[in-house]
Amino acid sequence: MTRVTEFPTLEPDSIDFMTLLVFHRKQATEGGFHYTFEHYPPTFRDPGLRRFEDDWLALRSLLAAHRHAIDAWWDAHPLDGVDLHNAHVELLDATTQETP
Repeated sequence: MTRVTEFPTLEPDSIDFMTLLVFHRKQATEGGFHYTFEHYPPTFRDPGLRRFEDDWLALRSLLAAHRHAIDAWWDAHPLDGVDLHNAHVELLDATTQETP
């Protein structure tokens, strides 16, 4: 595990931001950070973010760095946030199933 001090900028509603958002929500509903990391690890599209997929400490730091953006996203989508979140989960599931 490496200590990460620089974090990439994630644009709200980008596929990687939504991946982080899905992970954040799952950890709140599925049994905590470590359980979610073991059973539902994020898969980022940006190669620069892949280092966060296998390092729980780095991923926790990435979540902390983007916490305000995650909260702002939920504030901006009070009525449709869950639907947008679920649509992204379905897209990720479909993409994962297609990958050999």
